[in-house]
Amino acid sequence: RPTLAADGAQHLAEVNRVLSQPELMAIDQEYDRRRGKRKHDVAWYEVAAGLTSVRKIAEAVSRLPEYDYFYSVGSEITHSGEYKDHIRFANQLVHLKPVRHLDGIDTLVGHIASVAMRSFRVVLKRYRPGELNALSRKYIEDWQKPYRSIKSVTYK
Repeated sequence: RPTLAADGAQHLAEVNRVLSQPELMAIDQEYDRRRGKRKHDVAWYEVAAGLTSVRKIAEAVSRLPEYDYFYSVGSEITHSGEYKDHIRFANQLVHLKPVRHLDGIDTLVGHIASVAMRSFRVVLKRYRPGELNALSRKYIEDWQKPYRSIKSVTYK
């Protein structure tokens, strides 16, 4: 797009404006200090929590079993860690699935929805407890039926 460079510069200027606010300046300076001369960005959790991985954050907030379960399942699928997820032998034939296949997508989306709802509830309980009933109503009225009717995919 011809405006891409200008759009990027405008976005960067807005980000820098936000980060220059007094309440964010210390975080931005700490980020720059930790980044140093690296060519890649520092992980947000390293600056925000002083932790070196998302796993350590899960451990710090007593959610390590959830992290281990969700991360291990997603990582195996994403990184093709298990050949059994991608290859099948039947009737003297080899059947290959694409690396990014959709088997189990219904389960994955269900897990993601559960984690999202739990996260919303925890944040509301902490910062806006008066809105918990509204979230429950919203779920029942608008989200429950779609979440429970997620289609599965089967490869033949």
